[in-house]
Parts: sequence; structure tokens; C-alpha cells
Amino acid sequence: MHYELRPQEITPSGATLESIVAAHASVPRGSAHHFRLLREFRDDPAGCAAIRQGLHGRQMNALLPTTSVLPEEILSMIFLALADIAPPRAPITCGGHGMDQYYLRTAIADVEKSEIDKSHRMLPVFGAGPGHLGCILVAHVSGEWRDLAFRLRSFWARHIGALPNPAFEGMLYWAGNTVPVSLVTLCSTLREGGLPHVVTALHRDEKLAQRVERIQFEDTFRRHNSANFPCISLFKTFKFPRLTSLDISANISYDRDGDHYSVPLVDSPLLESIRLEDISLRWNSSRLVDIELIGDFAKIYVPIPLLVDMLGLSSQTLSRLHLQNCLFAAPGSIASPTFTAVHLPNLRSLFIEAPILETMSFLYDAVVVPRTANLIIDLPYEPVHFLEAVVPVFYAGLSQVVSNDGYLGLLLSDDTDHDLGCKIELYEGAHYDGTPSHVEKTPLYGMTAKFELSSGTNSGLSQIGLLLGCMDYRRVTVLHLEFRQPREVDDTEAIWRSLPEVRFLHLASYEHHPGGRPDPLTLLLSSSSLLPKLEVLSVEWDWKWRHSWPWIAHKIAHRGRMRTLHIYRMLAVPRSEWAEQERQVEAIFAEAITIRWYDVQMLSDFGRA
Repeated sequence: MHYELRPQEITPSGATLESIVAAHASVPRGSAHHFRLLREFRDDPAGCAAIRQGLHGRQMNALLPTTSVLPEEILSMIFLALADIAPPRAPITCGGHGMDQYYLRTAIADVEKSEIDKSHRMLPVFGAGPGHLGCILVAHVSGEWRDLAFRLRSFWARHIGALPNPAFEGMLYWAGNTVPVSLVTLCSTLREGGLPHVVTALHRDEKLAQRVERIQFEDTFRRHNSANFPCISLFKTFKFPRLTSLDISANISYDRDGDHYSVPLVDSPLLESIRLEDISLRWNSSRLVDIELIGDFAKIYVPIPLLVDMLGLSSQTLSRLHLQNCLFAAPGSIASPTFTAVHLPNLRSLFIEAPILETMSFLYDAVVVPRTANLIIDLPYEPVHFLEAVVPVFYAGLSQVVSNDGYLGLLLSDDTDHDLGCKIELYEGAHYDGTPSHVEKTPLYGMTAKFELSSGTNSGLSQIGLLLGCMDYRRVTVLHLEFRQPREVDDTEAIWRSLPEVRFLHLASYEHHPGGRPDPLTLLLSSSSLLPKLEVLSVEWDWKWRHSWPWIAHKIAHRGRMRTLHIYRMLAVPRSEWAEQERQVEAIFAEAITIRWYDVQMLSDFGRA
């Protein structure tokens, strides 16, 4: 006779021990039902002890899990996850001293990779084969291996929810109720992925949400209605009391007239970091240190009063605030705000990308930041005449918000055709000290611009001229100039004479000017009074290059401070000729200065070479 054994029926006071064993024998070992039964035993220590006392020998072994109980799905995932997350340095035999060393030094030493290795490579000493993995036989997986696998958060992050019932129940059994869980999934238009599986997993086990410490979701499928996004229902249904990190990229387009006060609440009082891209959620944590709200696909339209209320919860702990294309001020609210500014005494970094009126409303009326904070303002695609009239006054006002001890950056881009304009960036010396460690990748690697202007008109340089009268130009030691059309030489020369402390210059695009007027590089090298403290020159060698390397070497030799030349090779010659190209150029300079080469295949690679 076949008995269907339900977990709630497994109590010593219910059926006799013999009937329990008989019913258990009919449950397929390794099935979801079997693991559910074992979990019930573990969650009832008193009942389990009573059963142990009443059974003996072979009967007791029938109730206990063994390595052979692990379904094949779990075994394969354990090995693949360990090979990718923390591969051992040498073959390891199970149960030996090497296992303990691997566990202590490699697997739990906080060296887990945050993302899966997309190359899907595995070390040969830990490669999977028919029935074995390196020196470890599949049939002899020890308890130490199981404990190790289920303590690795990345293992949970990749596989929870996508497992068939037996494997899912097995993971819950082996992991117990105390192991932290991370939920990480990518859902793309090419591969229907994990979000629905994660929701299903949370519904399967009511205690699972209580163990989740980190959530990261990314959906590349663009939606115009948030109601169809599974993550919305996730936070409406579940509470995550142990959640400390939340990162969601939802790709949703929001309506400016929507009710953002009724969006789901992330009920996680321990939350410390939140990043929301193309999605609007509320939170109730008073421990937030890092907040990032991004409208990438479209504007999120978060009302400033609502944001002020939520910022007030973490006003004493907030250290970094990043607001990109998300601020919304209702008509009339800018002139007469209805909220009280929140003081953020521990804020160290504030980034705002929004139209200038909403930026001013938030910065002047909504928050009070320390004068030593790092402040970066991005004003995208404003009309040229508006920038010329407002920006100098606005910049002067920002200088009253933060002191010279802080960092003040202003990023501007007008509404003209940038393919015909210029890009200008100024960096503070605190971000570049000229040491080799800063220039191994690229000279601008990891820096943040103090001032950046993308302009499609000839007024770009004149706008910088206005701003230089407001800013402390003596702190600017790094300058990036990228011209997409011939510029007025007089304007370029005026900018250089206004920045005498510049020690690093990146110069791109060398169009020859009509009438034989010199281009910026010729102008610079022909006069040692321009940028007199220049130490590092960075140039792009592209198909427009018309300069003579011997002439450049001769001019650089007369600048006593110049010691390094960076050359970005923008597909100027075929790859097969690169080695000969480097030999010829370095021979011309005769080791007078250090030359560093960077190969840039696309313009977008600049800054990452």
C-alpha cells in the first residue's frame, strides 16, 4: 500500500514509528517530497529525537539523508559553482587537510567573484568529467563539500528559483534556515530568465524571504507599464527583514502624472544600499548609506517632496546620493516649496542630473549638504543662450554651497549638434598626481571632471571663459580638449593662459584651420609660455594626423618639464604595422621622454584602454 506522507503528519504523537518508517520507505529518495519530510524532521528537534530513540539500525538510516540523496542537478551545480566562484589551486581529496585549507583560505575569504565568468572556463585541475570532478568522485561528496557550497552566497544567487522541485527542496534542506541568501538574476529578451523563477521560489518557502540579504534584478525587456513587472508584485507580497542591498534595473517608462506616492514599499529596515534604475519604489530604512536613482530609458518623475521625506529617514547615515534624470517638480512648486529642507550632515558625494530649475529647487530648497561635500551637477541639453545667461550665476551660487575643501563639478551640454562642436573637461589635481600608477590604464582612468562642456557651437570656449572667472582655476591641473571642428585659435589660447597650473593635457582632433592658421597642437608646442608646467601630453593619432614626429620631438625637447607622451592609436595604421610604428617613433625621440601607447579600436574605448 502506498501512503502519501505529508509533513504535518510527521509527529511522534501521531502515527506509530513503524507506520512512519513504512510511509517513508514509499517516498522516492531524492524527491521533493523526501527533502520536505527531512526538513520537517530537522525543524522539530524533540520529535526527531523521539524517532531516533524508537528506531535503530537500518530503519534509522532510512530516515537520514546521505550523499546519494542529492539530486544530480544539485551535484552538478555545486561543482560548476565552486569551479567558477572559488576554484582550488590544486586537486583536493574530500575529507582531507586540503579541504579544510581550501575552505578557510579560498572559499570563505571574501574573494567570491561578483559576476559569473562569461567565458565559462574552468581550471583543468578542477574540470568536470564523466562521473568525477578533478580528484573528487561524484559518489563521494562529503558533508564538508555540501556545507561549503551552501555557504557561498553566489551559489544561491545564480540557481535559486530556476531549480526543479527536488533540487529546490534539497537546497533548502542542506542550507538550513540560517544561511544568508542573495537573489541575483538577469532577464533578457533573448533568454527568459530568473525573475519569475525567483518569485516562484519565494512562494514555495515562506521563510526564504526572511533570509534574503541582497537582491539584484536586471530586465532588458522594455515595458511601458509597471504593473506587468514581476518585481513590483514581489515587494507588494513579501517583506525582506534582513535585506541590506537592493539593485534593480527595470527598464520601465513612467508617466509624469502617475501616483508615485502609491508605488510599492520596500519593507526592509536594515537596508543600507539602494540602486533603482527605471523603476520607482519607496523605502522605510533609516540606515541607508548609498542611494542611486537613475532614469536611463526615460525620466522616472520622482516628486521632490516625496524624495525629501524618504531622505529624511536616513539623514544621519547617508553618505552618497546619486540622482540622474529622476527629479520632478510640479508646476508652481519651485517658486513656493511646500516642504522643509532635510539636513544631510554626513553626505560626502552628491550627483544631480536634471534641468537647471529642478536642480536649483532640490539643491537650494530640499537639502542642506556639508560645505566639504563633493558636488557634481549635470545640466543636459539646455539651450545655448540659456546656458550663457544662467550658468555663471548658477556656478557662483554653487560655490556658496560647497567650500574650496570640497569638490565642485559642473557638466554642461547644449541642445546643438555635438558632432560639430567640442568637448572640454577640467580636472582637479587631487585626482592626478603624475605617478605611474595613475597612468598604467589611461591618464583619465577613475577621474571625475571638475568641469565638462559638450557644445555644438563656437560659443563653447567663450562659455568656459565666463566660468573661469567664477571658479578657482588654480586647482585645475588636468585638461581634456576634444575639438570636432576647427576652433578659434584666440579662444583656445585664452583658455590655456587662464590655466597655468595644468600638468596633464589630452588633446584630440587636429583639423587644420583655413588660411593657414595653426591648429591647437602646433599652437601649444610653438610657445613655451602656454601651459608652462605641462608634464604629460596625450594625443590621438588618427587618420586626420598631419604632424611630423621629428618636429614634435624637437619642440618637446625645449619644454624642460615635459617628460611623458601618451599616444592613442586610433586605427591610424594597420595592426600588422604597430610594432614597426612604435620602433620608428621611439627612435625619433631617442629616449628623451617616456612614451606610452594605447590602442583604441573605437572612440567609445577612450578612458578604458
